[in-house]
Amino acid sequence: MTAQHPALSVGQPFQVGEVSVARVTEQHGPGFAPDFLLPDWDPAILQERRAEMLPDLFSEAEGKFISSIQTWVVRTRHHTILATRASRRWLLDHAAERQAAVFTAHFACSSAGRIARRGDGFDWRFL
Repeated sequence: MTAQHPALSVGQPFQVGEVSVARVTEQHGPGFAPDFLLPDWDPAILQERRAEMLPDLFSEAEGKFISSIQTWVVRTRHHTILATRASRRWLLDHAAERQAAVFTAHFACSSAGRIARRGDGFDWRFL
């Protein structure tokens, strides 16, 4: 029997061809205030998009966006691969050291940029 961690939840795996993919949610809930990532945030946006954002995308009680940290478990016939926060840190380190171009799916505008070190963290610079 495997011990269960109370903070983790495992989603139903889905198939992509012969590959099985499952999401393990490590953390889910109010994460950050809008102006933390969006310095020009206008609270009127929440009012305009209230039906879309509440309660799944924004916690009105805490004034924070809902965020999620997860690990993806990818299983092939011969391998099990974990895409975790550790691998994200590796990617950031790797990209910053090599000044590699990075293409993301998380920006509304151009997704091409470079990762640069900034103190103990990283900075994004659009190309």
